Amino acid sequence: YKGEVTVHMDGASVIHFQVELPISRHCFKDNQIVEEYQKAKKEVISSISDTIDIDTDEPGVKPAKSELPIVLLVEDQDEVRQFLASAWKTKYQIFEAENGKTGIKKAVEIVPDLVISDIRMPLATGIELCNVLKADERTSHIPIILLTGNAGEEEELKGLQSGADDFVTKPFKLPLFERRVQNLIESRRALRSRYSQEIILKAKEIAITPTDEVFLNKVQKVLDEQLSDATFNAKMFASAVGMSRMQLHRKLTAITGLSTTEFIRSQRLKQAAQILKTSDATINEVAYTVGFNTPSYFIKCFRKIYKKTPAEFLQEIN
Repeated sequence: YKGEVTVHMDGASVIHFQVELPISRHCFKDNQIVEEYQKAKKEVISSISDTIDIDTDEPGVKPAKSELPIVLLVEDQDEVRQFLASAWKTKYQIFEAENGKTGIKKAVEIVPDLVISDIRMPLATGIELCNVLKADERTSHIPIILLTGNAGEEEELKGLQSGADDFVTKPFKLPLFERRVQNLIESRRALRSRYSQEIILKAKEIAITPTDEVFLNKVQKVLDEQLSDATFNAKMFASAVGMSRMQLHRKLTAITGLSTTEFIRSQRLKQAAQILKTSDATINEVAYTVGFNTPSYFIKCFRKIYKKTPAEFLQEIN
């Protein structure tokens, strides 16, 4: 009633839903508006906003996402794909591709946490898939495990030279294979903790691949130029680095553990802490310098991260 829902497919595995609802008072008749319930409605909306990532700079907004890592299986043998998908369905979000070309396309679309690919496949081999993904800024950080039925040293060398992170020969023992998958995912998570210690992005230390280093340098340049702009948001950030909002979100989450909006706010707060340490600027001046609209919101965000107000922070360092 007085709204519209539209649905459309984006590829074989993505469905987009769009819900449009009128919110202006003039869209309704007087007898359709009940004033005494407005407060309750606001409380409901507030509780919902805490669970939905709407890429805003407002506080209390968290991304609604599964905690399960995303694993893309690229394998032309149906039985192998189905076996792994069935064995890991409760541990990972599983996506599948039946050849290398489709695997490359899906990896760019969903930006998974890990790719497992056979080497010998139609349309594009696992080596070609690895070369393409490791050279693409959108996917260069993704760990890749290559599978082969040939244990020859030459094929394994080609796989590792392409940038593959691990190499597994078929037939494999599932518990050992799963441990290697877990180790790669955990190693990436461990790298994220290093980011929290950096005032600025140290590309060479945080980057996983040379392509990641190029990406992080680009990100730092964008931040240097636009972070002080209070209107700078996730949409503008994605456009500046040449990615979709989803791709940038997945990339930053993989490297830093933060969503795009959280990453922007984190960088502003780190910059603020550095300015407080090295200048005589007032707290209000610092807030506006790093792109916060109001000093009160800056103080609230600062306290959440540093467990103290900017004033208390200054007292400790003076």
